[in-house]
Amino acid sequence: MKPNSRLILDVIDSPIGRCAVTLRGGRVARIELGRTPGLKVDRARLPEVRRWLRAWFAGRTVKPPLDLSPETPFHRRVYETVRRIPRGRTLTYGEVARRIGRPRAARAVGQALGRNPICLLIPCHRVVASRGLGGFSAPQGLAIKRRLLAMEGVSIA
Repeated sequence: MKPNSRLILDVIDSPIGRCAVTLRGGRVARIELGRTPGLKVDRARLPEVRRWLRAWFAGRTVKPPLDLSPETPFHRRVYETVRRIPRGRTLTYGEVARRIGRPRAARAVGQALGRNPICLLIPCHRVVASRGLGGFSAPQGLAIKRRLLAMEGVSIA
């Protein structure tokens, strides 16, 4: 492994439970809710990451550097579009598909978001179905999605 691709992990308590954050080369590569990834990484307390997450949960916009290197160009377009959804707002899977120029790719958008490696900072919880919540791949699934949206003042039946 190259020196700049070294993985560093921190597990942070948050208002929705534990968040495991992995950095690669100083960029956020993964955030997992409610569990720690089974990666062999250096474990460290990462003060900057802790500040980013505290700010995010306090309602402030944070834009730390992300490492999306293993993702496909389609996934990157989806993630960049979703990253621009303002706090307290939602888009449907179809609206995201239209914004990336692939109006018939709503299911593919949902599949990409199901693989989202950096939840919260790529706020896939802000993408919903045209009739209801849609899915959410984190542990506790839709319950966590509802909590995240409620924290942002969004209520969806």
